[in-house]
Amino acid sequence: MINYKHLEAPWIGWNNLENVMLSPERMDFKASRYFIRTEPGQRDTVMRQVEELLANSNKGRLIQEMRSIEETRERSYRGHTAMIKILTIVMIILTIVTALGIVGLASFSVNQRKKQIGTRRALGASQSAIVRYFMIENFLISSIGVILGAVLTIGLNIILVNTFGLDRIDWFYIPVGMLVLWLVGQAAVFGPARKAANIPPALATRTV
Repeated sequence: MINYKHLEAPWIGWNNLENVMLSPERMDFKASRYFIRTEPGQRDTVMRQVEELLANSNKGRLIQEMRSIEETRERSYRGHTAMIKILTIVMIILTIVTALGIVGLASFSVNQRKKQIGTRRALGASQSAIVRYFMIENFLISSIGVILGAVLTIGLNIILVNTFGLDRIDWFYIPVGMLVLWLVGQAAVFGPARKAANIPPALATRTV
């Protein structure tokens, strides 16, 4: 009896991909397929030796599609891998766009509240206090969006699992994603916050 930790059918689009078994069969074909197992690290050497032995044993034999399991798996899931890369790039682009949006909104807020910031500076607020104010304000606003997004993510995953039988999302993706978005938000607002901290106290005495 052979024990396999993970065995899949060759039809990657099949819903019952893991409901498979191995059975001996005698096929009425002129062609034959060989599945050869090697010791670790000897695969490439054995592949060349097997190809030479098969070719020398029968000069009329045509050898085709001699490749490793790793290559076969890569070719089978090439479309899925490409889709994962595309979605990853899209997520990175959306994260960058979000960060730029936070920078734009924070800069706009600073420009709108220059006199208010100057007044706080004139009353004794330090530059670090101004920076901390904008960082906390952005953190609170970001937290609302991040928590709402996490709730929607969990809800959508439950719908997909119940409707299409998809796998549940691993629990750690949500807190990691929330942490990344918090860090992106804080990093994006840091520049405008520093700009706000450099507003001179004398600006409070100016008239528009």
